[in-house]
Formats: sequence, structure tokens, C-alpha cells
Amino acid sequence: SVKKRSMKARIHIGDNLTFRRILVVSLLLLLLLIPSIFGPKLVPYRIGQVLRHSIYARQDFEWNNKSEAKRIEVNLKKNFPRYYNEHSQWVWQFFNPISKLLVKAHAIAKDGDYTIDDGSKELVKYAKTLKLNVLPTDISVIIREFRRQRLRMNLYDDIIKPTRNRVLKNEFFSIGILSKQDYAREFGKRIKVVSAWQEDDSDKVGSPDGPISIETISRPLNAYFESEFQFLGESFCKAYSSIVAKNIKPSLSFDKKRSDEELKKTIKQKVLAARRIKNGQLLMPAGKAIGVSDIAKIRAEVEAFEKQQNKPVKVFRLLGMAALIFIGAIGFLLYISEFESLVFSKSRELILVLIIAIVFMWILQLCMIYGITITLVPIGIIAGIVALVFGPRVGIGAASLFAYSIFVITRIDIGEVVSLLGSAWVFCCLVPSVRNRSDIFRASIVAGGVNFLAESLWRLSYSGLVGYEVGERGLWEFSLWIGVFDGFSWIVGGILFTVLLPLIENLFSKATNITLLELSDQEHPCLRQLLLDAPGTYHHSVVVGNLAEAAAEVVGANSLLARVGSYYHDIGKIIKPEYFTENDSGKNRHDNLSPTISALIITAHVKDGVELANEYNLPHDIIDIIEQHHGDTMVGFFYQKLKEQMGDSVTVSENTFHYPGPRPTKKETAIVLIADSVEAASRSLKEPSPARIKSLVHRITMEKLTTGQLDHSPLNFKDISAIEASFVRTLTAMFHSRIKYPDDK
Repeated sequence: SVKKRSMKARIHIGDNLTFRRILVVSLLLLLLLIPSIFGPKLVPYRIGQVLRHSIYARQDFEWNNKSEAKRIEVNLKKNFPRYYNEHSQWVWQFFNPISKLLVKAHAIAKDGDYTIDDGSKELVKYAKTLKLNVLPTDISVIIREFRRQRLRMNLYDDIIKPTRNRVLKNEFFSIGILSKQDYAREFGKRIKVVSAWQEDDSDKVGSPDGPISIETISRPLNAYFESEFQFLGESFCKAYSSIVAKNIKPSLSFDKKRSDEELKKTIKQKVLAARRIKNGQLLMPAGKAIGVSDIAKIRAEVEAFEKQQNKPVKVFRLLGMAALIFIGAIGFLLYISEFESLVFSKSRELILVLIIAIVFMWILQLCMIYGITITLVPIGIIAGIVALVFGPRVGIGAASLFAYSIFVITRIDIGEVVSLLGSAWVFCCLVPSVRNRSDIFRASIVAGGVNFLAESLWRLSYSGLVGYEVGERGLWEFSLWIGVFDGFSWIVGGILFTVLLPLIENLFSKATNITLLELSDQEHPCLRQLLLDAPGTYHHSVVVGNLAEAAAEVVGANSLLARVGSYYHDIGKIIKPEYFTENDSGKNRHDNLSPTISALIITAHVKDGVELANEYNLPHDIIDIIEQHHGDTMVGFFYQKLKEQMGDSVTVSENTFHYPGPRPTKKETAIVLIADSVEAASRSLKEPSPARIKSLVHRITMEKLTTGQLDHSPLNFKDISAIEASFVRTLTAMFHSRIKYPDDK
């Protein structure tokens, strides 16, 4: 019937929206729930979001936040006072040898047989036996002063006892003396001083009342001796303090074992105290920007609350999200069934792009779960890939589906979703029509500008001010909040999109306008070979390209693909160019061949063209045109010739005289099929008047239509009428007549 053989005037949803397709797409989209099933709970908050109402705990729970525990540990390690033991025998250990040296010096000073030099040498030797570090000059000063004061001084009561008592009481050493290393480590901190009878908290090391370093002990010693031993003279005080300073030892030693034990115990107590949250305790105050730790705390409270409920809250939540995602999948399939049903013929590419989008949305969910801020721009970039492969309508539908799905699962800020949709829609409309690589970069800049403007306007409509909290936020969070980072991410995404464009084309078997323009260069090796080996075919292909390009424009098809595909549609004739009439040099090679052989040679140029296209790495879109530009039409000339030779009494099989097909499945391929036949037939017109051209075009078009060659293409009758008018207009311009110029007499 006519209905069966004609093209479909409209797409019937029931023919495309099969149960199998619904099931596959729905199952793929339901994979989005895997992080929600096996991962921690997602909460409807984002880092940087400002709450209008405070959040309180609904029950007691423990918040096991590793980052908070780490922060507590770092702070305690930084400020925790270490333990130092005070030596109980410290004074006796270092001052007893000095006392013996003073007694010996006093005895030598009283003995008149010793000169000062001899006495000094004797005392230096004696100091070595006591393991004291002394200078001979200091010993000489002490002997001289003892000899001068021998009648007015009591050695023990006036010198040894006062010094020992003052040192014992730490009257000028404050709480104690630290070694050089301990002093440097504890500078600016407090320490715990443990003695035999008590523990004391010191002032900060380095402060006037805090522990001092063994290196700075000479100053307080000099001050003490100058005030205590004025009657002995300044030189004696300096010599005495020098001997004491050189031999004094640190009074405090670091107790590493106890310090580590106390630190671990304190860390454990602090962490446990921070983990325990009481019912009614404030989790997040209103008016403050949410941070990473705040989200973790809120998530812990929600998970604890759900565990206490008798109903399986998590199961119900997952079922609700699954139902919403299923509805989104149905809506997406209905959309492409109505407007872009040919997408179903590329199920592999569709599934591949869905998987890529799902993987990124997994990453997005995991980042949100663990408090890592990430932009939504890659979703828009993936939608741009969909637009590049399937067209802008499908790209817009995919962007809407992706944004809807991620909102259902993560409850992300609606302002970000709206901004993503606006920028992704713009990108999807611009990308399919780009003709050079810089256009992709410009498209990403436009999309980034739309994203930034949309987010800023959303914040303005939401709060009245765009940057009212920039003082409380860091620059990073604020730039994320108003969309600066997302706008910049679009630019980076555009650069990556441009760099990865060849990989995208190979992965999805798609020829972009950029690649098509490169293939249209007449210096391309394949076109160059066609021009040299089959010049008539080359000229025919160029004319077909002009016809197809003009016709594609009027029906909304890809005019560039139609023109470039026409250039390559007959490259198979390079193998045997002399067997085709446009390359005939005057002798017909088919005169000596049987019609069957001739038909095989003619139809073989399709197969040869596909092989050559693969050798030259031509895109699949071009190969489709090469393979389908004759459909499965019959080589009628040789079929009739064989029938004439065999006579009416013999039945002739038609199988040998048909092209292998398949029939065209795209608008561009169908246009090239008609243009190829129209251009070839127009050469036979002796007087190409507009009326004859119109009649020829209509006859050939109707022949393709009635033989079913256009049944699989998306062209409708309105498109067919527009294509015919375009062909007539182009051919009339090509065959226009000129006035005859008079001969020069």
C-alpha cells in the first residue's frame, strides 16, 4: 500500500519507546544510586551555604570525625605542656666540687710558702681531679682576694653557705634551668616541673619568670655575686661567677615517657568529648557559612537519627529517588522519540555517553559526601558531547536529564542547577555548528559567562546581595558561591574539549564541522587522487556537493556534511575510472563485457569506496554516505540490456543488478542519493530549460520515493518538496543560457 511504502509523516512514540530501551536507560540511570546505597548519607547542604535557621541535634550521638580529631591532636601537640623532672641532688652534684676548690684555694692563700702563680697551678691540677672547668686567671684572682681578706672573712659562712642556699632555693634561677636543646624546643610554651613533693606549672619559657637556658646563666649569677659579695671586690665576683657558670648543670630534665603518656591520655579525652553530642545541642548556627566539618557533623546526626527509627527510612528514600529517576528517564526517552528518533539507531554511542555522565556524577556524589567542593561544569561539557554526537536537541535533553538526576540524588542548591542548565543549553546550541577550534573556546566563554551571570542573579534574588558575606567566607568559597569558579571552569572545559576533540570523534564515530572543513580541502590526498585518476567523477562530485549543500540548508540538515560527503561519495571509482561514463575517453569499455559483469563493476564502486575511506581514515558519517548513496537501487541500464539479449522467454534475476545498500538513514545521505541521480541525469538534457529541469528532478525524486529508497530516512513530504525546489533552482542557475555574441567581421 502507499502508506507502507511512503515515509512516515510523523514519528510514533510507540514504535521507538520500547520496553527494552526504557529498561536499559532506566537501569543505567539507577546506577547513580550506588554511592547513596553503599556510601555515607548525603545531606541537602553545600559548603559555603548560609543557613536561615539553626540546626540542633535530635538525639544523643557520637560524631566520629577524623578531621576534627586530627585538628584536636595537632593543637594539643602544639600547646601541650611537657613534663620535666627537677633533680633533687642538683645543687650538691655541681656545687660540692666547687666548695672543695674554694676550701683548697683558701688554704693555699693562707700558706705563705705558695706564690700566687704556684698556687694557681696547683689549683688547676686539683680542679681537674674534681672534673671542674676553670680558667687559671680566675683561680689567681680568687687566691689573691682570699690572701687579701684572710683576716676579715669566714670562708664557709661568708661565701660557701650563702651561695649554696641561694642556688638551692632557685632564688635567681626562677623555676629551673633548661639545657640549650630543651630551651629552644620549649621557648614560648609552658612546662610541667615535677619535683619530689609537687608538680608546678611554669610561666612561659623565655619570659622573665619562666625557666632559663643554661647558656644565659652567667647574667643572673653576676648580678647575684655583685650584690652578695661586695666586700670581696668586683674582680673576685666575676671570677667566682665564671667558675660557677662554667660548671653548673641543668636542673630540669625532659621526661619523654610521661609526656607522651599524658599527651595521649589528654588527646583521647578531648576527642571523646568532641565526639559526644547531646540531644538539643547546637550543630550549626543560623547565619554562618557551612564548612566541611559542619556537613560531616550534620550527616552523622541524620544517620544516627534514621537508625533509631522503626521504619526503614533509607529504603524509602532510595525507592523515592529511584522512582523519580525512572520518571526522568521516561521523559528523556519520550523527548528524543518525538524529536530525534534516529538517536535510537546509535544505541552504542548513547549508552557510552550515559556511562561517562554516570561516572562523573559518582565522583560528584563522593566529593560531596567527603566535603570536597567540585563544580558541575563537566555535566555541561558531557551534554555538549551529546549535542556534538546527536545534535543540539538531544544535548539539551541530556543536560536537563543530568541536572535533574543530580538534583534528585544530592539535593544540591537549586541555583547551581538553574545556572548549569542555562549554560549547558547555550553550549549545546553552539557546539554542533562550530567550524574551527577557536569557536569551541568562544562557545565555552559564552557558556561560562551565562553560568556566572545566572548564579549571581540567583544569589541576588535569593538574598538581596551578591557578596554580603565575603568577609566571613574565604576567597575560594566566595568565588564558588557566586559562580566565578564555575565560569572559569567552563573556559578550562572548553580548552580540554578542543584538545580531546579527535578522541571524542573516534570514540563516538562522529565527524565535526572542524573535521569536515579539513576534509573539504581540495589538497586532501584522496580528493587529489580522485582529480588525477577520475577527473570526470571529481567534477561530478563537486556539482553534487553544490546541489546537496543547498538542499540540506532548506530542510535543516547538516549542509557541510552533505557537501563534503558528496565530494567523497564516488571515490570508489578511482579503482576502475574508465568504466564510468563521466571518465569515458571515447571508447566504451562495457561494449566487450556482458551486462552482468558490467553491473558488478558498476556496483562494486560502493564497496571499493568504503575500503578506500577506511584506508584514508575518513569519518563514519562520510563512510555512511559512500555506502548508502545508491541505497539498494537497480542498475537499470544493464538489466534491460541483459533482458534484450536473453529475450522475453528467459527470466532474468534482478539480484545481480542491485546495489548492496543499505538505504539512507539520515537526511544528508538521502539528499546525496537524490542529488547524485539528478546531476547524472541532467547531463543528458539537450535543452535544459527550467521546465525540463523541473520535470526531471520531480521524476527522479518520485522514483526514489516509490521504490522505497527514502523509507528509512527522516525526510517528510514537506522536505521532499523543498529539496526538489532547491535542486531546480541550483540546476537552472548552472544551465542558464547566454546571449550569442556577434562574429568579428
